[in-house]
Amino acid sequence: MAREVECKIRLQEYEVAAVRERIGTLFAHIPPRNFFKADTYLRYHADDGDLVRVRVDGDEIIVTKKFKEQLGEGVESNRELEFSVAAGQYEAVRDFFLALGYRPLLEKEKRGTAWTEDACTVELVHVARLGWFLELEMLLADNHTEEELASALDTLKRLRETLEVEWHPLEGRYYMEMLKETAKESG
Repeated sequence: MAREVECKIRLQEYEVAAVRERIGTLFAHIPPRNFFKADTYLRYHADDGDLVRVRVDGDEIIVTKKFKEQLGEGVESNRELEFSVAAGQYEAVRDFFLALGYRPLLEKEKRGTAWTEDACTVELVHVARLGWFLELEMLLADNHTEEELASALDTLKRLRETLEVEWHPLEGRYYMEMLKETAKESG
């Protein structure tokens, strides 16, 4: 398992072009990758801790169980246990989890552009029903040292400064929480 250390910042529509330009300048040597990810969250019990995410991403399905930890100030750390299969296996994967007693909780669609260099990924994403976000992520080994974690946190901070978004508050809620709140508000 790997560990992601990440943060996200909510952006207003009018900020997206300028942030995209700053990312493009910073990562001019890296070709951007456009993506569309369709996630279905399945829950075994009433507790949201029993979630499994089934993600359709291009020509593959990625099944993920996350072990989440808030590091404070809007930064989260996720250990992920996952496997992937061909996208044509979606019904088989869904039926497998339904047979085990999992039930759909919610769906999320995320489209955007990603730039990845070594262990660092920057994504400018639009999440359906929520809007625009800037996601910054560092990938660490599961057995990382405290020094490596501190370095990753420092890199996230420096990226926010370089991209001139350090004054934006970090969004500490998970997308799933925000989508559930949006669903309650709308009906």
